Amino acid sequence: MSSSGVINVACLRAGKHLFIEKPMAQTLREADDIEAARLASGKLVFVGYMRRYATAFLRFKDAVRKLDPAQINYVRFRNFTSRVRDGIISQSGTYSQRFSDIPREASSERLQVARSQFEEYTGLDYESPVAQYIRACKFHISPHDLSLMRELFGHPRRVIAAVPNGRGNFLSIMLQYDGFVLAYESGEDAVLSVDATVEVLAQHQRLKLTFDSPYIKGLPITATTLSRHPNGDFSEETIRPTYEDYYTLMFKELYRCLSGDAEVKTTVLDSREEIVMLSTILNVLAEEFQKNQ
Repeated sequence: MSSSGVINVACLRAGKHLFIEKPMAQTLREADDIEAARLASGKLVFVGYMRRYATAFLRFKDAVRKLDPAQINYVRFRNFTSRVRDGIISQSGTYSQRFSDIPREASSERLQVARSQFEEYTGLDYESPVAQYIRACKFHISPHDLSLMRELFGHPRRVIAAVPNGRGNFLSIMLQYDGFVLAYESGEDAVLSVDATVEVLAQHQRLKLTFDSPYIKGLPITATTLSRHPNGDFSEETIRPTYEDYYTLMFKELYRCLSGDAEVKTTVLDSREEIVMLSTILNVLAEEFQKNQ
């Protein structure tokens, strides 16, 4: 929610532990306010990046960590989704509902807050053509993906390019890391299929993490390794560590953190880094848009 930062601070000041759905905040000031309230209250804040708690992702991360960074040739993140509301979600058995009984004043206030936050974050006039362009592109930059990138590789050295297609429903981003380029492909079509994968191509191994669908609870997440044995044989191994969905795994980890048995991984400061990374990407998009005007 656009106004969630104020609510989050109020909850912490009331002495409550806090679970926040990602993205945690829209601006750096909002993130800093939440962190200050957390420190003052001494309470726990856990940001809900559920994919980072998937067992298959943790196995995948371990495999990436074992690679010689100098041997990584290329990394690709892909997040192709479809018109989920009229197909995948409506047929998933979750019986999701959309409600419209929201007071007009509340809707107006939410939109005004969103507008002011966007202008604070980007420095752009909300109604300007470049701002409208940025908002359309931002829709296709997933917090899930940026969060996984940060946990696996940290921040990129720079954004090489960020380009949408002509219709604006697909986006390609190239990020420069030390020794390799990370390609991020994201978009939405009407095929009613999901292609959500992470691939790390090293000189002697290719690693792939596959999310069957983020919209159907319980579908397994798999990690695949392609390699060659010492005798020259080609090997393809796919592991499925569990059928337990990553929402459940995340809430189990939240319980461990609340009970003092674990430290929070997805903290306020961790989530703040996403705002910084996204800002860098949006700046490149804005610069390219203005060059072409």
